[in-house]
Amino acid sequence: MPVLYAAVARDTVVLAEAHAGVSRDAAGVSAIARRVLEAHGTEPGNARSSYAESDLVFHLLEGVDSTYFLCAAGTHDGKRVPFAFLEDARREFVLKHGRDVRSAEYLPPMALDAKFGSVMANKILDFNAGKAGDALAKVQGELDEVKTVMLDNIERVLERGDKIELLVESTARLQTDAAAFRAQTRRVARRMWWNNTKMFAIGWLICVFVLYLIGAQFCGWNLYLCSSEHHKHKAAQHKG
Repeated sequence: MPVLYAAVARDTVVLAEAHAGVSRDAAGVSAIARRVLEAHGTEPGNARSSYAESDLVFHLLEGVDSTYFLCAAGTHDGKRVPFAFLEDARREFVLKHGRDVRSAEYLPPMALDAKFGSVMANKILDFNAGKAGDALAKVQGELDEVKTVMLDNIERVLERGDKIELLVESTARLQTDAAAFRAQTRRVARRMWWNNTKMFAIGWLICVFVLYLIGAQFCGWNLYLCSSEHHKHKAAQHKG
């Protein structure tokens, strides 16, 4: 019998549980389930876990908002059916009670047993009667859909990688062109500054030469006629 016991808990507080109609110590199984929840609380991060206790294996599946879904099966029943059962129970619990759990700061023990205990009991009957094929097929279909979406995303990432590589190459080319443009701009600026300097110097020399020519017309080519020595010599001649 694949599923003998099932429970849903928040942290270590069991909110609802159900037993298969077999002659087992229900209280003992419930107590072991609570010990498993406490033990799992010291090992965070394990979304799927299995714990062997006596002749049973307790399979645990993490949900959202600190919820856990737990079931017990025989040691030879494997993991495929128990975890398919837990996936199915988690899906229905989130649809029916996810909002209530999310909004409640505290839920007392067995707070949802009247609402969800019977749901888990019916699921135990269906899975143990071999009616789990539809649920397993549904889970497998969802896994296939997720795999397809992941492959599509990988293809998009690869395509985007090619585009990113082209963008990187274009960016590198633009950076090279920009560096060459800046160097060319600096060379042109230096050349223009040198040309302006030469033009200023030539203009200044022309102005000096023009002034010299004007002065030479009145003072002679060596400007002696306008010098102080010429005036002293001329004054001395007048006195003589």
